[in-house]
Amino acid sequence: MVFRYDWGIQGIDIPVPPSREGMGPFRHPLGWDRLRFGPLGLYDLRRRLGVHPSEPGVFQDYRARFLTADIAWFAGGASTDNHHTPATGGFFPEFDAMRQSLPTRMVGNEARKALNERLRHAVFDLATLWDRTFGGTTMVLHVDGTTVPGTPAEPQYLRASTCLPPDFVDSHEGSHVAIARIAQLFLEGIGVPTVQQWAANARARDWLLTQPTTRTTPNESSPDLIPTPPAGSAHYKFFGRRVGELEWMLARERTPAPIPIVFIPDNDEDVMDAIERAAYAEARATEYLEQIHELEQQVDILIARVAAADSLSADLQRQLLMARRAPDPVRSTPPSTPSRSRMHAVARSQSLHPSGPPPYSPSANARFPIPAASLNPPSADAQYPIPAPSLNPRSPLAAPFHADETRQDGQPDALDSFIAAQNLQSLAVSIRLVIRGFSAAKWYEELLRLNIPSPVVSRLIDAAVSLTAHRT
Repeated sequence: MVFRYDWGIQGIDIPVPPSREGMGPFRHPLGWDRLRFGPLGLYDLRRRLGVHPSEPGVFQDYRARFLTADIAWFAGGASTDNHHTPATGGFFPEFDAMRQSLPTRMVGNEARKALNERLRHAVFDLATLWDRTFGGTTMVLHVDGTTVPGTPAEPQYLRASTCLPPDFVDSHEGSHVAIARIAQLFLEGIGVPTVQQWAANARARDWLLTQPTTRTTPNESSPDLIPTPPAGSAHYKFFGRRVGELEWMLARERTPAPIPIVFIPDNDEDVMDAIERAAYAEARATEYLEQIHELEQQVDILIARVAAADSLSADLQRQLLMARRAPDPVRSTPPSTPSRSRMHAVARSQSLHPSGPPPYSPSANARFPIPAASLNPPSADAQYPIPAPSLNPRSPLAAPFHADETRQDGQPDALDSFIAAQNLQSLAVSIRLVIRGFSAAKWYEELLRLNIPSPVVSRLIDAAVSLTAHRT
């Protein structure tokens, strides 16, 4: 005999829930303190709350909201009631209370499935109301612990019921990757353990979890990151993927064209030998280039030294010719060691010589002529010979020459005076070339190459630095 309750109004179609024998519903609803969440508990709660017979039509017009309110009545305070540890056996008391009130097999399964759907809608409705009222964004994810018997506990066999604001999803395409990752990680890290725990609890109760005719298949892989919800709904269903599949798909989208991979057989000795020879040749070529660079630097230094020697030789030839042609009204005197005044004059004449090369000309086919080598001695106004420029356009000797080796009053500068005081007149041109052609950081090294003692080099650099500062 099916129990039918008189709601007091015509047209109320709240169906009587199925139940086990002796579990109700009874002629009178259960007391408030005995109500438990489930089909029977919701039915008795509504019997106690009534359907507002004094306002005909109100309950039917707002039926969905009234029934959702019934669920909220049971849920009130659950998240903060300090009852978050399941009972012995792994399930919460609410789980057992609902199962004990429903029939077994198909009838009970369908009743639980319908209630699960109602509860999911209620939770998603609350999340949607929360976002609309306060302007936030809520993402709800849920995975059922039950699966078809025989289904592997792997993410590609699971699915997540999800609630998201459709407007946010449509307006923020840049968030799709994050949303897809959240759903996939939820199924991998939470869904799989949930299914495993549910199965372990069921086996502890000796429940049959296999069916001989059951055959499960994994979810079909989709290229879409976000599934399409039903029209007008905020309910999304994310289907799990194999571990790593989502990241592989995202990496493939970021790479426009795959890089071709050439497989070389291990037994192809000729190909391997050719690769080794090519690698060896490349290494040797790099080594040769380094040697060539070092040789070019040495050539630059040698060219500078040759130019300095040429300039010194030309100057000595000029002095010799002038000495031979000088008239002596009294008598000829044998050659003697030049006096200090003569050495000072020679140093001064060297200081008047240009010590830097002229601009480099690629069309030059011969070294610059040395006027002192001519038969006629130069006039007093003639330019003294200058060192030849470097033949290497990268050489610092190819820099423009500035003829300002003496002070404006015609007196020797501090560098000339120091060179004369140290008896370095024979190296005056070379010293000028080093100071002109190299950076200050290399002066010490290059001056040592001229066999000048290191203490003298340090003082010589001080004189050059003071001269440079005076000119600037």
